[in-house]
Amino acid sequence: MMVDMRLIYRAMSNATVIVFFVLSSVSAEESINDAGKSIQQFELQIEDRQIKGKLKKIKVTEDQWVALKWYTDETVNLHLHGYDIKQTVTVDAPAVMEFRSRATGRFPITAHGFGEHQDEHGTHHHAVLLYLEVYPK
Repeated sequence: MMVDMRLIYRAMSNATVIVFFVLSSVSAEESINDAGKSIQQFELQIEDRQIKGKLKKIKVTEDQWVALKWYTDETVNLHLHGYDIKQTVTVDAPAVMEFRSRATGRFPITAHGFGEHQDEHGTHHHAVLLYLEVYPK
């Protein structure tokens, strides 16, 4: 039995084109979703080494885009535990933590090394500023 190799190449070529278009569609769809994403934004002011105002926790729903925009009256290193996001904030410029709330639970946001001061053991003090609470959909 003789197999016409041209038919095999043509079939393979058609399959490759189909796979390419399917993958291209997925990538384009993800880009459109990312470009059109809605972001839940919070502006947070650190003053006298604490959050200004009465805000003690931020509540969001799982799988949301979140942006935390930070302002401070002295340099500080921030750490969002659970997501392991670290950000240095200076007096001169606000800093933004942007992420997708994929993990549910309660996560502290801590300040490390306010003003770059260290204790007698050479370690930075850290304090919980507030909590991020991510609720399931």
